[in-house]
Amino acid sequence: MHAGSVRRILNLIKIYGYECKRLIFNKYFIGIGVLILIYGWQVLKNVTILGVSFTAPFSAWSFGDYVSRMMVFLWIGTLIFVSFFYSKEEKRRVGIFSATPMKPCVHELLRCGAVLTVSLVLVIVTLLPAVVFYGKVFGLYPLGMIVSVSIATLLPVVVFALGSGKFLAHAGRPFLFLWMLVPFALNALKLHEAFGLLDGSLFTDRPLEMGVPDPGFSLPAGVVAVQCVVFVLGIAMIVMRTGRQRH
Repeated sequence: MHAGSVRRILNLIKIYGYECKRLIFNKYFIGIGVLILIYGWQVLKNVTILGVSFTAPFSAWSFGDYVSRMMVFLWIGTLIFVSFFYSKEEKRRVGIFSATPMKPCVHELLRCGAVLTVSLVLVIVTLLPAVVFYGKVFGLYPLGMIVSVSIATLLPVVVFALGSGKFLAHAGRPFLFLWMLVPFALNALKLHEAFGLLDGSLFTDRPLEMGVPDPGFSLPAGVVAVQCVVFVLGIAMIVMRTGRQRH
């Protein structure tokens, strides 16, 4: 590998790290993180510990209910991180990068990577109270269950929030703030079971429908399909919007 290529890669890593640092050491990240820890512990202590729909408090159903209740913070947090890069101050910074050899689409992708990284850090913050709770109360550390349920439930939503937020941000930041209300709208609607991971209803309804106490955790094919579509749409919107930043 040529020295020039190595230098370019190191510069990309440096810019990516810089963008991540700016998001993490931001009052909004700190505020959302604190809210997640406080509210998450209250949910675990007052709701999850009772079990959901006659399932054990340490079952995937009860944990999934906890995760779905925290999803709104991750949705809003990701959109706030996206809006951070479309403020008036940030638009003035664009001129600095436009004077460098870096293509605008590359810098845009680095910013998307930074938003996704910091949003995933928030996911980890969301999981920390659950790990402490299960260890402290039950002496259990079901990391496999925690990771698998979290990936199935949260990853598509975070990616879709990033893609759709980035898409809407070009129309104006006010649209981003309106888009933050989507989780509340979903909770107010009675959606089909296939959308049950988006509003959390799957974790409370499906155990009762299975007709046995504390049933094993499973996801219907329709739910898996919807989550895959949500994930792919998020990626597509990121790529489409970034592709327009070529020049």
